[in-house]
Amino acid sequence: MSNYVIKTYEPGFEEEHDKIEIELGKSQPWFNLGLKSYFSDPNFDPESVLSCFEGNKMVGYLKSKLTNEGPAIMIHERPAAYIQFPSVLRGHDGVVDLFMENIIEFYKFKGVKSIQVRVSTMWENSIRISEKWGFKPLKDFQLGYKKYYNYDLSNGLPDYPKKDVQQFDLKRDLSECSVDVSNFFKMSKKNAKNWIVEVDSREDLISHLVIRKDNKIAGYCFALPNSFNNDIAATFYIDAMNEDYLKQLIVKTIHNCIQKNCKSFLIDLLNDLLRYEEAVKFLGLKLAAEFGIYEKILY
Repeated sequence: MSNYVIKTYEPGFEEEHDKIEIELGKSQPWFNLGLKSYFSDPNFDPESVLSCFEGNKMVGYLKSKLTNEGPAIMIHERPAAYIQFPSVLRGHDGVVDLFMENIIEFYKFKGVKSIQVRVSTMWENSIRISEKWGFKPLKDFQLGYKKYYNYDLSNGLPDYPKKDVQQFDLKRDLSECSVDVSNFFKMSKKNAKNWIVEVDSREDLISHLVIRKDNKIAGYCFALPNSFNNDIAATFYIDAMNEDYLKQLIVKTIHNCIQKNCKSFLIDLLNDLLRYEEAVKFLGLKLAAEFGIYEKILY
């Protein structure tokens, strides 16, 4: 094996992280976010983000954090470490094992009782390697599994009516939609409301739609571009009371993506949305990847 050196985070490393994501993104439908969101956390720990160098070249990185949210709280009622599966350039596969060894020892030393990792069929060998290091799937966790479906926008607009779709109205729809988002993602209503308000104000917003029936929300959706590649757009939230309404929301969002000159549209199916998988296929979307959360109990 080459002489790899693992380093903890230093200012400026995030630029190299983003370069790695852009390179990996050439063969993946979706990129991982870099460290920008981590800096906003007052509890950011530089030692929780590892980078690997071969000489002066960064060949991979791993980001992690100790969190009071997500499956650890919902299942164990205790904090846990959450790691993003390492992003490593091709030709440096052994680096993943170095990352896993170092980050597990780091959290053992801190007395953390469990670690969760997000894995995907999109990330080569992520499931096999996670299992090798003692991680097991959280099969019973509602948010622990999802499927990404992709639509090539060069195919044009699917032939399906969208007569019931309306533009989201902040004053009219915010309260109801906040409840739906809160319930879906198991977050507080306050955080859900703040997220929706922030999304609605974004200049790069692709789609923010509702369907109302009997003066109540019957479908809700918002879509945004990928953080690194504006050619890719995705729903960050979508749900509907029936298959027809879901199809309408998807078709209208695809229409907006085409208007924005995007090249690819993604929708992730999780929770009860998985019941609409056949409806998504009906519109011409293709399975792009599957994601899951795996866990390792340390103590």
